[in-house]
Amino acid sequence: MEGDREFVLADRDGPMLPAMWDWEIMIFCNSIERSKSHWTRLLEDAGFQVIKFWAPPGNGQAIIKAELK
Repeated sequence: MEGDREFVLADRDGPMLPAMWDWEIMIFCNSIERSKSHWTRLLEDAGFQVIKFWAPPGNGQAIIKAELK
């Protein structure tokens, strides 16, 4: 199950720790953590419709349910 979860950042005013991880990933890996709106746009551009995000409070990980359009 570990590989099935992604970090989903808050669009605004989220917790500091996931935001710091985003900076580290951007600097060291030339990548980013995505917000809910970024994930939605990415999946819709790839031909999916986002059904739901499940996110436990606090840790930034989420499960994204999406279906082909």
